[in-house]
Amino acid sequence: MPKNKHVSREVREFVYGLMQEADLDILPPDLCQKIYNELLIRLDAKLTIAAVGALPDDKVSQFKKLLSENKTTSQVSNFLNENIPNVGEVYATAFSDFRKVYLGK
Repeated sequence: MPKNKHVSREVREFVYGLMQEADLDILPPDLCQKIYNELLIRLDAKLTIAAVGALPDDKVSQFKKLLSENKTTSQVSNFLNENIPNVGEVYATAFSDFRKVYLGK
C-alpha cells in the first residue's frame, strides 16, 4: 500500500476476521503481522481493480491520477461514489471474492 494510504476500520476488521477464520492466531505474532500486511496489500489491489473495472472508460485516467497523487481516502471515495452508481455492490462483490479465494470456500 502506498505510504500515505489510510486503511479504514472496516477493511482492518475484515482482514483480521479472515485471519481468525483461517485459525492463524496459532502463529507467532511477527508472522501474523506480516500476513496481515500482505493481505491488506492484496485486498487494496483487489478493490482498486474492481473500481477500475466499474468506472466508465473516460474516468479511469482521472482515477489513476487520484491514486498516484495519494489523495485522501475521502477524496477517492467521493470520486468513486460520483462515478460508479453501484459502488457499494462493486466493493461487496470484491470483498466476497477475496474472502472465497483466501479461505478457499
